[in-house]
Amino acid sequence: MIKTIFLIWFLIIFMAFTQAYFAESTLSGKDIFSKVKGPYGTCNTCHPGGSSAGRWDSEAKEISDDGDKKIPEIKGIGKKKSPEQLEKIIVLMRNKYKVPIQDDQMKMLIDYISNL
Repeated sequence: MIKTIFLIWFLIIFMAFTQAYFAESTLSGKDIFSKVKGPYGTCNTCHPGGSSAGRWDSEAKEISDDGDKKIPEIKGIGKKKSPEQLEKIIVLMRNKYKVPIQDDQMKMLIDYISNL
């Protein structure tokens, strides 16, 4: 009886984990940009439409009018960034801010940003 209950709980947890994991990998580039959240929000939080949301306040860890760092445009200023540059930026953000973007989602996200 206890083994059966344990097996059922294990299957429920396993199914929930795999369903969430595989659901993320099927997102489009636009969905990754606007729905995959790190601790400070999505890509779109700081880069609405690929541009800049203003300034980042390092102490308060939030977007602020008088923040100490300008949030750069992800598309580039005056010209588009290359796919290699975009990948470098995304990897940096993924590592620094723990944004849960998987390797197989990288190309979809780069393709989406390149077309903004």
